Amino acid sequence: MKVLGRLAIMYLAHPTRIWKSGGSGKIVEFARKKGFAPVNPFTCGDFQDFEDGAVGREGTLQWTLHLQRGCYWSGYFGISEGVMREIEDRLKWDSENRMRIFYEDDAGVLFDPQWNEEYARLSKKFGDLLAELRGRHRLIAFVGPSATGKTYWIERLIRQYRKKLERVKNTTTRPPRDESDRKYYNRATKDEFLAYAESREFLEYDQYLGHYYGSSLAEMRRVLRSSNGIFAITPKGAQELYRCRHEMNVELVLLRPVNESVLLKNFGRRGEQDKKKIEESIQQAKNFILPASVNHHVLELTGTRADEEQVFNLISSLLK
Repeated sequence: MKVLGRLAIMYLAHPTRIWKSGGSGKIVEFARKKGFAPVNPFTCGDFQDFEDGAVGREGTLQWTLHLQRGCYWSGYFGISEGVMREIEDRLKWDSENRMRIFYEDDAGVLFDPQWNEEYARLSKKFGDLLAELRGRHRLIAFVGPSATGKTYWIERLIRQYRKKLERVKNTTTRPPRDESDRKYYNRATKDEFLAYAESREFLEYDQYLGHYYGSSLAEMRRVLRSSNGIFAITPKGAQELYRCRHEMNVELVLLRPVNESVLLKNFGRRGEQDKKKIEESIQQAKNFILPASVNHHVLELTGTRADEEQVFNLISSLLK
C-alpha cells in the first residue's frame, strides 16, 4: 500500500442517530475500502463526556469543526443540524471542495434513511448547501459502446459551445488512435495507471476492451469551477459518477446505435482493420445498457444527418 500521509485522512460526518443505532461501523468500513483513513468523531472521545457531559452539544460541535479542519477530506453520510453546520463550515474555508457526499453504499442502500426529509427541513434554515457545493455548471458524460462516435460528438459540441463547454480529460492506457486523439486523454502506462488508482487519483476507473480508463475527481472539479464539462465514460464509471449527483450536476447520456451497421460505418471511418476487435465491440453493443435506477438520457443514433439535430437539441437544453 502506498503511504499518502495526510492526503488519506477523511473526516466522517454523520448524525448522532446513526451512531446510536450502530451504523458508524458500516460507514468506517466503507471509507476504509475506498482507500481513506477514516476519522470517526464519535470514537474520538466518550459521548457521555462530550455531547451528554461537561462539554455540551455546542462545545462538542465546535470541537468537531476543528477536528474536520485537520482532515484533508470530509465525507458526509447523513443529514442533521450538526452535519449541516459541518458542510456550511467546510464550504467557507476549503476552496478545493475536498468534500464527498456519500448518499448510498455500493449496493444502493442509503446510509441515512432520513436524508431527504431532514435535508428539506434543514434547508429552510441553512439554505441549499449541496446546491452551493455543486455550483451552476453541469458535467455531461457520454456513455456508449466503442465506435458510437463519443469522441466525434464531444469535439463537435466543444466547437459549437466553446464558451460554455470544456473537455474533461480522462486518463487511459490505450495508445492514441491518431495524432488528433492524443489531446483527448492523459496517457499512462499500466504501472503508472495502477499507481494513480492506488493513490485515489480517480473517482472511478475501469478496464474496457483491454485498456484502463480512469476519471479524475480533481480534473472534473477543475473544469466545473469555470465551465460546463463533457467527457466519455464506461458503464461502470457512469454508475459511480451517478452516485456523485449530490456533489456535482451530473447528466449521463447513453449513445445507442440502432443497429450494427452504424458501428461498422464508424469503424470504417477510423480505418479499423482488427476484425476480432470489431466483432467484440458489436457483441458488447448488444448488451450495452445502464440500470433503470441510474437516471440518464438516451440518444438513438442512426448514422444519418438526423443524429446531429437530436444530439445538439439535447445538449443545448442541458446547457440552458
